Amino acid sequence: MPKGVPRTEPPPHGTVDRYNSQKWGKCRCPECTIAMSAYVGRRRAARKKAKREPPEHGVNGYENYGCRCETCTTAEREKRRAQYARQRAQRYAGHCATCRCARVGGEA
Repeated sequence: MPKGVPRTEPPPHGTVDRYNSQKWGKCRCPECTIAMSAYVGRRRAARKKAKREPPEHGVNGYENYGCRCETCTTAEREKRRAQYARQRAQRYAGHCATCRCARVGGEA
């Protein structure tokens, strides 16, 4: 199918397109799941085969290289805590002072 042309029918089963399809619903049938697993396996093998520089511990080792040393694990944990705090602040921004979420320790 040419790029830029909208689909008029869903992609066929057993393809990565069908597995990831937003418009037609994400399909999780065995054929599509196997296709996606094979795709992910090929991508993972290509990444392992590619020449890469060693991880910079505490910066990109945990996610990009799968490093689980204490430095990388601690840095990832702190990054996720900060991300959660930002999301929480955005979620509750704009609430009034009398909201239940604004009370701390049962204060009214």
